[in-house]
Amino acid sequence: MYELFLNKKALIVDDFSEFRVSLKSMMESFGCTDIDLARNGEEATASYAAKKHDIVLCDYNLGKSQNGQQVLEEISLQGWLRADTVFVLITAETSLSMVMGALEFRPDDYMTKPITKGNLRTRLTRTLEQKSELIEIYQAQNEREFSQVVALCKQKITNGNKYKGICYRIMAEALLQQEKPLQAQKIYQQLVDLRPAQWCLLGLAQSQFMAKQFDQCIATGHIALEDNPNSVEIHDLISQCYTLKKQIPQAREHLSKALAISPLSIKRQRKAAHLATLANDPQARLRALRQVSSLGQHSIQSEADDHALYVDELLEHSKTASGSNRRRLMADAQRQVDIISKKTKRSTREQVQNDVLISRFAHITGDTAKSKHYLERALTSSKELLESQDETSLQMLKRTLVNADCSNELKALEAQQQAAQKAHAEQEHLAANSQENKQGMKCYEAGDFMGAIQSFRIALSQSPSSTAIVLNLIQSMLKQPINSKNKQNVREECLQLLEKLSLLQPTNPRYQRYLTLLDKVRAL
Repeated sequence: MYELFLNKKALIVDDFSEFRVSLKSMMESFGCTDIDLARNGEEATASYAAKKHDIVLCDYNLGKSQNGQQVLEEISLQGWLRADTVFVLITAETSLSMVMGALEFRPDDYMTKPITKGNLRTRLTRTLEQKSELIEIYQAQNEREFSQVVALCKQKITNGNKYKGICYRIMAEALLQQEKPLQAQKIYQQLVDLRPAQWCLLGLAQSQFMAKQFDQCIATGHIALEDNPNSVEIHDLISQCYTLKKQIPQAREHLSKALAISPLSIKRQRKAAHLATLANDPQARLRALRQVSSLGQHSIQSEADDHALYVDELLEHSKTASGSNRRRLMADAQRQVDIISKKTKRSTREQVQNDVLISRFAHITGDTAKSKHYLERALTSSKELLESQDETSLQMLKRTLVNADCSNELKALEAQQQAAQKAHAEQEHLAANSQENKQGMKCYEAGDFMGAIQSFRIALSQSPSSTAIVLNLIQSMLKQPINSKNKQNVREECLQLLEKLSLLQPTNPRYQRYLTLLDKVRAL
C-alpha cells in the first residue's frame, strides 16, 4: 500500500508550524521523503510552480495572505496544475459558503480538522490508486493531447476498467476542450439515460451551452436542480443562458441563488454587478462591487478597475445618503482612495481615475479648490482615454463633470467621445475587410490554422488596435497543436494579446467572445 507514496513529491501548506510538522510526520510514515513546507499562499504557489508536486495538502485559512482556495485558483489559472497532482484542501471551518467556495476549482479531496493519520492515509491512498491506474490518461492531459486522452479513455472503458465512470467523464471533458460539444453531448446523454447523476447533467448542460442550445441547457439545468438545488455550476449556466437571451430578471434570479450558496467567487460577484447595472439596481451593484473589491485583495482574478469602480459607486451613493449612512459611505470611500493613492507607479488611466476620485471626494466634502484642481488635471489626460476607448474611466470622468456642474466641459467630452467611437468603428470596418484578415478567415475555415495565424499577424501589424483581428489571432493560436513544449509560449503570447483588450466592456458585442477566449487561455 505504501508503495504508492514512494518517490512522490509532497507540499504541505499551513500557517501553523505545529500542524505543518504533524502532517509532515504523517507523510513520512507513509513512505514519502521529498516533502516541502509552505507557511502561506505566496510560498505555496512559488513552490508548486517550481516542483509540480504529486501531493498538495493545503489548509484553507492561511492568515492574512491568500487562502487555500486562492492558492488552488492561482495554480489552476496560471496553467501550472498537473492533472495527476492530488490536491487536498483542509479546513476547520464547515460553513456552506466556505465549503462551496473551496470546491469551485474542484480539488481532489476536502478534509476537515482534526486530521488523523489513518483517515489521511485512507483518503490519499484511494485517490493515488485512481491516479496511478489512469496515469497515461493524466499524462496525456498534461501534454494537452486531447485526442490521445479520448482514445485512452475508450480503451479503458472497453476493457471494463473499474474507473470507467471517471474515464467517461474525462473523455467528454476532453471533447469539450477540443470544442466538440455535440460529440460530448452524445456521451453525456447516454449516461443521463442510464442514470441521471449530477455530473452527467452538468456536463450535458455545458455541452448544450457550448453548442449555443440555450433553451435545452436551461431545461437540463432545471432537471439537475430538482435533485440538487444547491448546484452552483447549474445556476451559473442558467444565468449565462438568460443573460445571452437578454432576459435579465431570470439571469439575476439564478445568479442570486448561486451567490447565496457560494458568495466567495470574484467572477460571480463581478457578473452580479454587471447584471445589477443592466437592471438599474444601484444598491445591488454597490453590494457586488464591495465584494469584488474585498475578494480581489489576494486573488489572481482581481482587475485593475476593481477598487476604482467601488469608490466611484460609493461616492455616487453618498450624494443622496444622509446621517450615519453617509458617514459610513464616505469613510469607506476614503479608505479605498487611500489604497489607490498609495500606488507609486501608475499608468495614465490609473492616474486619471485617481484624480477623478479625489476630485469627486473633495467636491462632496466642500473643498472646491481641490476638486477643481484634480478635475482639470484629469481632463488634460482625457485624449489618451478617448484614443484607447476607455469607457470605464470616461464614464467616471463624465460623472464627476456632472457633479461639478461643468456642463460645457461635459458636452465637449461627449462630442469628442462620439467622434472617437465613430473613428474606431471605421477602423474596425476597414480592418475586418482587409485582404489579410479575409485570408486568415479562409485559412481558419479550411483548417489551416498555421496559415490563419500568419495572415492574422500581418493584419494585426497593419491594424494594431483592431479588436476583431486580435480575437481572430488568439482563436487561431488556440487551434494549433499545443503541447508541453510550446504551451507556455502560446499562453504568454495570448495573454499579452488579451491585455490589449482589457478595457473591453460588457456592452461591446465582442465581450462574450473575449471572456470565452480568456478562460480558454487561462486553462492552458
